[in-house]
Amino acid sequence: MLPQRQPVVQGHCYIATLQHESTTRNVDDNVWEEIRNFKKCLIMMFRKQEKEVVFLETVIELAKQRRHCLVEGIPLPEEIARQAPLYFKKVGH
Repeated sequence: MLPQRQPVVQGHCYIATLQHESTTRNVDDNVWEEIRNFKKCLIMMFRKQEKEVVFLETVIELAKQRRHCLVEGIPLPEEIARQAPLYFKKVGH
């Protein structure tokens, strides 16, 4: 799924479940396996472009009390992707 809003970078994409789930922790094992398979495919696809994919989970609010989680894939040049963990550690402190 491609973002409906302006993508962060070219190739920015979403992995979304068919069922409404507020987090990937709530999906069953089969759905989690499919998410993992999509992630692996994206990693291989962008590796051919010398990019690494940073995955993050976000939640969108669809209506009252209805939330849907998305796994966002953001392809970055390898040298920038290697620095990504530093930024997440900074935010967490």
